[in-house]
This record gives sequence, structure tokens and C-alpha cells, in this order.
Amino acid sequence: MKKITLVLMLLVTFSGFAQFPAPYCGPMTFTSAVEPITLVNFAGINNSSSATVGASNGTTIFAHEDYTAIVGNVTAGSAYPITLKGNTDGAFTTKLRVFIDWNQNNVFTDSGESYDIGDIVNSTGVDAVQLVGSITVPGTALGGNTRMRVVKRYNVYGTSCQTGTGYGQAEDYTLSVTAVTACLTGNMYPPDVIVPTTCDGITPNLIATDSWAGDYFVVTVTSGQTYKFTSSIATDYFTVSTDNGATAAASSTSPLTWVSTVTGDIRVYINTDSACGTNDDERETNVICGAACLTAGLFPAATYDVPVCDGTVFIIVANAWAGEYSNINVLASSTYTFSSSVATDYITIASADGTTAFVAGEGSVTYTPTTDGVIRYYIHTNSTCGTQNTSRDRRISCTSTLSVPQCASNPTPADGSTTVPAFDTFDVSWDAPTTGEPATSYDLYSGTDIGNLTFDGNFAGTSITDAGPIGAYNTTIYWQIVPRNAAGAAVGCAIWSFTTEPQPTVTPDWANLQFPATETITQGGSVTVYGQVYEAGLTDVVPNIDGQAPDILAWVGTGATGTDPSTWTDWTVATWNAGHISNNDEYQASIGAALAPGTYDYATRFSLNNGPYVYGGFSSGGGGFWDGTTFVSGVLTVNPLPPVPGDDFADAIAISCGNTYTGDTSAPVTLDEDDAPDGPNADLDAPNLWYSFTGSGTAQTVTLNLCGSSYDTSVLVYTGTSGNLTLVADNDDDATCASNTLNSKVTFDSDGTTTYYITVEGWNVGSVGAFTMNVTCTTPPQPPVNDDCSDAITVTCGSTTAGTTALATNENMPVCGISGVTTQNTPGVWYKYVGDGSDVTVTTCSPTITTGDSRIAVYSGACGALTCIGGNDDAQAAGCATNTLASIVTFTAALGTDYYILVYSYTFAPGTNPINFELNVSCVAACTPATVNDECSTATQVTIGTPITAADNSCSSASLGVAYPSCGNMFGTYYDTWYWFDSGSVTDVTITLSNLTGAAGFALYSGSCGALTQVAGSCTTTGAATSLTGLTIGTYYLRVFSTTPAGRGSYDLSITDDGLGTGSFDSANFTYYPNPVKNTLNLSYNQEISNVEVFNLLGQKVSSNVINANDAHIDMSNLSNGAYMVRVTSNNQVKTIKVIKE
Repeated sequence: MKKITLVLMLLVTFSGFAQFPAPYCGPMTFTSAVEPITLVNFAGINNSSSATVGASNGTTIFAHEDYTAIVGNVTAGSAYPITLKGNTDGAFTTKLRVFIDWNQNNVFTDSGESYDIGDIVNSTGVDAVQLVGSITVPGTALGGNTRMRVVKRYNVYGTSCQTGTGYGQAEDYTLSVTAVTACLTGNMYPPDVIVPTTCDGITPNLIATDSWAGDYFVVTVTSGQTYKFTSSIATDYFTVSTDNGATAAASSTSPLTWVSTVTGDIRVYINTDSACGTNDDERETNVICGAACLTAGLFPAATYDVPVCDGTVFIIVANAWAGEYSNINVLASSTYTFSSSVATDYITIASADGTTAFVAGEGSVTYTPTTDGVIRYYIHTNSTCGTQNTSRDRRISCTSTLSVPQCASNPTPADGSTTVPAFDTFDVSWDAPTTGEPATSYDLYSGTDIGNLTFDGNFAGTSITDAGPIGAYNTTIYWQIVPRNAAGAAVGCAIWSFTTEPQPTVTPDWANLQFPATETITQGGSVTVYGQVYEAGLTDVVPNIDGQAPDILAWVGTGATGTDPSTWTDWTVATWNAGHISNNDEYQASIGAALAPGTYDYATRFSLNNGPYVYGGFSSGGGGFWDGTTFVSGVLTVNPLPPVPGDDFADAIAISCGNTYTGDTSAPVTLDEDDAPDGPNADLDAPNLWYSFTGSGTAQTVTLNLCGSSYDTSVLVYTGTSGNLTLVADNDDDATCASNTLNSKVTFDSDGTTTYYITVEGWNVGSVGAFTMNVTCTTPPQPPVNDDCSDAITVTCGSTTAGTTALATNENMPVCGISGVTTQNTPGVWYKYVGDGSDVTVTTCSPTITTGDSRIAVYSGACGALTCIGGNDDAQAAGCATNTLASIVTFTAALGTDYYILVYSYTFAPGTNPINFELNVSCVAACTPATVNDECSTATQVTIGTPITAADNSCSSASLGVAYPSCGNMFGTYYDTWYWFDSGSVTDVTITLSNLTGAAGFALYSGSCGALTQVAGSCTTTGAATSLTGLTIGTYYLRVFSTTPAGRGSYDLSITDDGLGTGSFDSANFTYYPNPVKNTLNLSYNQEISNVEVFNLLGQKVSSNVINANDAHIDMSNLSNGAYMVRVTSNNQVKTIKVIKE
């Protein structure tokens, strides 16, 4: 939620960061608004200042106050409380930090020179809310004058030298520092080391009752703990030494508060003064260990009074936080118990100024004040002053030795009086109780129903002056005074009464409605109505005949048509018309400004000496007392205002580029939400005006600038129709509005034809005013010309084409040729290559342009019906020296075929991180002969035990739709050839590549083409012999690959049975025909064939036949044309053949 300020901001500019005053930086600025510090109370400084919020004007409001003429006094090594107040300008949080230049080097940035005091929340700066903290002067602080700077800033701690925007203020003061005085001589007394046993920041730990000035005592301390050393002689001087009297760490007149920097034993020397005086007078010395929890914010702001001291537990506030305190009025005659609904909370009771703790403890504490007054009641989560922003009850109860007072007597007005003025003020008094305990205050109750009196307040005295007026005749008022003291309230006190005077009966002799008889106005307008009154011997005698007669009151009223004026409630006081002189006095009043459109009656009303009302009516003969027939009411017609252009969605005002429009959302403009949704930055909840914008036919970027408007604006942009709007953009506050950051500015993209609806309003319901809206339009950057496939740029052999994906759109093509990636959803651009029969290499590897991580996809076909040819992510395997994140694809371009090349980003956030590249195209003659077994679907059969020699993958390409080998990586390209074999009963094999002039490795797969699973341990990138065990009966596919085009060549392949099989199929005595086959496949073997199974290349079984004979005839007539794998089983041996069905 934004920080709201209703002050018009002024931008204050400085030519440089001047000294303030020399030699420290400044003045600091808070150009959003000055929200002032109103109190600084520290070490003798007690400075209150203005609480006015506004822009720094250099006269009455300053962002940086120079109070260096005010001096505080501190001593090195001592701790001092600090109290701060400030105006937060509403229910906001501001943080206060103090900077002190202890080493006097003219900057505040050294370690130990800043103190975060805490938060002030929802304070006017002059209420009871204050922030209390503590500042310990380092023992190393230099003596002399130095600078203290207090910085208050909204929501964050401020820096010591900030300028620019923000809400807050800074104040500079002077501190006079007294360096440590070394009084380090004397004798140790008492002879034992003192170990404090209580460390609550309150309880004294006795050192000795008979210390002398000139002695020292030894105390065991803990680093970081606070210690306060006291003497019964207030002028005694203490010096602390942490090194057995060699040097002084701190010194001060009693009491000396010191935060230990060591753990162990220290010496504390006691003298009569800083000149190290001594004497033998006995004094009591103590050490108070620990720091009381006296840092917190005030909540609630009001000081609490315990209603009654009878032991009843009262909840001061039910939503208290740990880290807050309440102010409580207490009496010395009472004992108070303080508790929290969280049993483990730590409670501290302290003085009204928050500097001295009286009692502390966990859960609840009891305290008996020694004097009447205000105390502070702190709650923390533990004795180390923990805070917690969760609600708990802050409770109190008290008991008193007093008894409640007796009742008051002798009331004025007297009980039963009937002459109390009805329309004048009067005095009220009573006598205090004359017996029993005295009353300290009095509760007043009153009302017109004796059984339902209302509490009117508590009063310290026994009289109230200028009470009333009651405002009605013959009205009985019942009232009761209940005295109270610390013990509670009196009981059984009488209820008195008085009655106001009776209403006078005198009325004027004559009255009328003079004119006009009828009138018509527009809503918001008014008409002046005149009426006259006559009283013999009053209005017609000197001096009243020339002036206003006394004791006459007059009104003009309005009511529903046809009704009696005596029933009306809407009356406007009329004033005497000095321009009319006659026996009658004339009065006039303006009516109608607040009336809604419609028709109304109006009449006059008069009273003489506060007597009964008479009503004046109109007639053409001069009028008289209203009777509804002869003397009648006037008739007022209020016409509605003409509609304000743009007040309704249907009347949206058309706007266009390059123009400035003015408007005002003040009345009579209304809120027309039209079911429009709120935005993330602005809520549509204030009176608003509607505008419409339709572009010129081409795309434009439109900016609506309301900077310089008179109030806190919001602007929202929609598309759609009435009641069905969609938010496009919105803005509440724009930081670039120099004159007022509460003004708005929004930018949106118009497609050139859509109508956009714009509404201007205030940030909340009550925010209205005049505004100026400037409309500017620019042409948005366009995507590359080849952003779409249909606009692909033609490239040729040897061409180098610069390109970029900046502003390109997502293509959402299926990913082509990159393992593990399914959808191309990043921006890309298109190129076209017309096939010429050559082998084509396209790459983004460039010696000059190497930015970005590219991908390349190559397709054949036509835009909208493309077929993947190949793809690549990173060209690292191809050795791109300038950018291993560049890409490369090689493909054979069939003569006359169109190929589409997509260059796109590996990753991309729209509008950011485009890739810039050069697309290089190189060609060589097509590789021949073409590799027959280039794809899994055209795999060549290999027989276990029968090697293949002089195999060649020189013309192989990368297989599509097959995952990269597990021993490779996803960014590589694998130029592969494929083989298949049937394992039969062989379970253990060794695969060997030898005589290599090409090929780099291989991998073995089970399954079927399109659904392959790599066999574990079968992948190698070196071609080394690889042994595999545990194969199951079935078909396996062997992928032999090279990782670069240059790495392709010849090789020998062998798959051998490692001797663990149970026999082999006798292929020499097995025949089959015809192949290709049209209808029946004939098989013959010298042993019994048990069954024959037929599989398609997807691994799906399409036929199964039980034979149990040496010859088999398999019907394939019903199968679709294509390649099939036929598995023949005989005596548990398997033979798989590949046949073609025509």
C-alpha cells in the first residue's frame, strides 16, 4: 500500500551536496514530504519542534534542521536514555536512527557511530506516543564537541547523508564529550570479589556499607552486560578499569552506567570527584546488573485509569504486542498487580519518563507506588527484552486501603426545579461528601429516562459551568453524581431532576411567504425566498421600523408537495433584509442547493420570544398564515444537471494521439464502475470519467500522462464492452511525475484497430479534483522481417546472413533433432534453402558474432506442414572455437526441395536477452553412395558370429527421434548407421569395432524402432570391444555412430557369442521365399519348426502361428505393405528374418 500525503509536493533541487553546516554532509532532503521529528530528549538536550507535515519550503518547514546551538553533555563509557517523538502523518511506521561522530573525523560512517532506536507508529508527534532507547558512549570517545544527527524516515532506517525522495526529517545537535578521567589509585575493599547474583536491571547487589573514597572494589562481569555503580553520596566519582588499574575504560559521577567489553574481573575505583579526591566517610556502594526492558512503543496512546480498586482484573488492551507499553494513572494508596495473558511474558514497571525501573518479573508483578502519578507498564517476551507482534491481553488489578466515598448533596439546579432555561446555558454544581473518605473525582450520568442514564464524563471538581442548552421546553432531565476515589465509586446515590421552562405562548400578529410563488432551478443551484412578519408595537415602531425588531427568529423550509409545513424537518435560518423598510420586517434565505431533482413545497416559519412557530403562506393579495387553501406554499422545481461528458461508460469521450485533455471528477461526477475489474495497482472506487481510444490502423505504444494534476489520481485501461471489460494496464502513483508523485502515468500497446476504454479517478472514494491528461503515441519496435515461416529469408551456398531474435515471437514448433526437448517455445527467425542436391551445412558459429545460446532446426515441406530433417543445440562437439553455444546442422538437400531453417534461442524471457548471430551456409557435393541403413527402420541384419567387414558410414546422417547415447551428451550430433540381430538363445555377447577409419562408438538397444531402450553398459564412444551379459531372447538394434561429419568412414563389425549359449540355429539348412512376398511366405528347415511370429517395425506382433512341422506357410495377404520381422523358433533356437510385404 502506498504512503499517502495530501500535501502538494515541491521538487527541491541542489546544485551540489553542500556542507551542513561545515564540515558535515547536508542538507539532507525528503522530497516526498517532510514528516518531522518533534522531540529529542538526550543528555541535557530537550528540544521540541514543529509537527507540521509538508514540503520543505526553507521558511517554516525544513527537511534538515540545524540545532547545533543546542548542546548535550556526555561522558565516555557511560550510557544515557534517549526519548524521541515524531509525526507519522497517519497510521504509518517511521524508523529513527541516531548518528554520533565519536572519533570527530567529520563523518558518521565509522563502526559504532549509529544507533537504531526503533519505530514510531501512527503518531501526530504531539500525542503521547514516544520512543525510548539507550545510547552508550564508547570509552574511546574523544573529548570535546562533536556532532549528533537524528534521522527519521518512513518504513526504513535512513542513511546519514541521503537526498532525494522519501518521507522524514533530520536534525543536527552538538554533544560535549568528557573523556575518561583516570582515577586509578587506592586499596581494594572489600577484600572479596563481588559476583552479582541478581541481574534484572533493578535490584541492587550490595558491595559494601562502609566504602571509602580512595578505595576500589573488584566485580566479576560478563561482556555485553550492563552494570550501574551507585554510591549513597551522590557526588562520588567512579572509574572502571578492565586491566587491573593500568587504564580507565569508563568514568562518571554516581551513578555510572557501563556496558562491559570484557568477561572477567574488573576494578571500580571510588573518589570524591574527578580530581581523584579521597576521604574516610563511610558510604554504601552497590552494583545493579542488567538493563531493564525500557525500550518499546506506546500503545494505546490514552493513559489508563483503573475503574475500581477492589481486586477486579481489567484488560487495558486486548491486542497488545510484546515490545509495547501503556501509561497508567496510579495512586500511592493502592497496590497494583500487572499481568499478561501470555504467562511467560516479562513485565517491567517504570517511571513516567521511562528511565527508572521499579519492579520486573515474569508472568505478573505487584507494585505499590510511593506517590500519585503516571507509571509505564512494559511487556516483553523475556528478560532480554524480546518483542513479538502477536496479540495478548495487557491486564491490571488493584486493591486499596481506602473505602469508597459517600454521596454528594445540595444539587444546583435544585432537585425538582422547573425554571432551567431551555435555550441558554446554565451552571451545574453539588456539594462534596462531608463524611467518610474524600472523593477524588465525580462521575456524571444524565438522560431523559430515569431508568437509562448515560455516562457523561468524570470531573475533578464539584461544578460545571455553561452546561446545556437543553434545546427544548418542558423537558425533564434526570441526573446523578457518583463520587469516587481509589477504593471505587459511591453506591446508592440519589438521582435528581430538573425541568426546562415552559414554552412561551406569544406569536406574531401576521406572517407570510412574500415571494417568489414558484421557482425552477438546476440541481446544485439555489433560490432566495423572502417572507415578512408583523407584530404590533414591535416591528412598526421606532427604532424597529427602520431596523430589525428583537426576539424574532425566521426560517425558510422545504418539504414534500401537498404537505403541512409544520411536519417538515428541512429548515434554513433566514436573515433580516436590511433593504426592506416598512411596518413589517422581511427575512430571506437561500434554499435548494442540496436538493435532488424533483418538485418541492416551500414556506416561511417565524417565532416570537421563542414561542410557538407560525408558518407563512403565499397569495396574490399579500399572503398570510399558511392554511393550505388561501395562503399556500410556494412550489420549487429542481431539474437534473445535464450529463457530464464521460461520466457514464456509454458517453466515453474519444481521445487521440498528440492531444491534451482536461477533466474534473468533482461533483456532480459519479462513480460508474460498469463492472470493470480493479487493477493490481489501482482500485476503481472513486468518481470517474471515461474516455475511449481507437488507433490509426497501425500498432502504437500509447502513454497517458496525468502528471501535474491537482489531486491523487489513478488511471485504468480496458478493452471489451459494457459490463464485460478486461484490464489492460493501470497506475496509481508514478515516481517520475516530478511535480507530484501521487499523479499517474500509464503506457499500453494499441493494435491500431481495437477500441480501448480509459477511466480517470482518485486513489480512494474521497479523492476527486481537476486533472490534465496528455496523450502521446509512438510506433513500437517491430519484429524481424523473417519472424514467420512465410517470410523466410532465402539463403544460398556460401552466404553469411546476420540475424537476431530481438522482438521475435514464439514459434511453438515441435522440437526437431534435439533429444529430451519436445516443444520449441522461444522466439526464432526463419530462413529458406532451395535444394540443389548437395550436402548443406548451416551454422551460427561465427568469428565475429558469438553472443547468445542458439538452436537450429531444419525442416522440409511447406509452412504449416513441415517435416523435421535435423536439429542441433550446441556446436561444441563440432568444435566451434568462438562459441560452443552456437549450433550446426548438416543435411542433404534434394534437388528442387524447399528447406526451412529455424534459428531460435535456447532460453528466452520475452523482451530480454535476444541472440545476435550470423547464419553461415556451406555446401559440398552430396555424399555417395547413400547409407542404406541410415535409420533404425532400415537397419541391416547382422548374424551373431558372422562379422561384417568394410562397413561404411561416410554418408550417414543423424537419426531423428532417438535419444542421445547415454555415454554422449544432449548437445552432440550423432551420425549413425543401424544393425539388428536376433539373440536366439545367446545371452552373452561381445561387440567389437575394428579397422576404424571412421565411427567413434556404438550403443545397443532393445525394443522396436520408435520405442527403443538402451541396454545398460552397452554405450562406448571409443569403439572398444564391449561385453554384455544377460541378454534375453529377442531382437536388438545396434547403433554405430560418429560425432562429427569428418569422423565418418569405414569399420569392421563383429558380434560374437561368448560361449554361454545352448546352441545355434542352422541357417545353412533354412530357406524362405518369396521375398518380397504378396500373399504366402514359405519356410523350410531340416528340423521341426515349432512356431512362427510376425512383427511390424514398431515391435507390435501382428501374426502368431503354431507349426510343429519342417515346412511352414504363413498367410501375409491381409497385412499392409511394408517391412516385417519374422521370428522362426525350432528346438528353442530362434531365427529372425526381415521380409517385405508388397
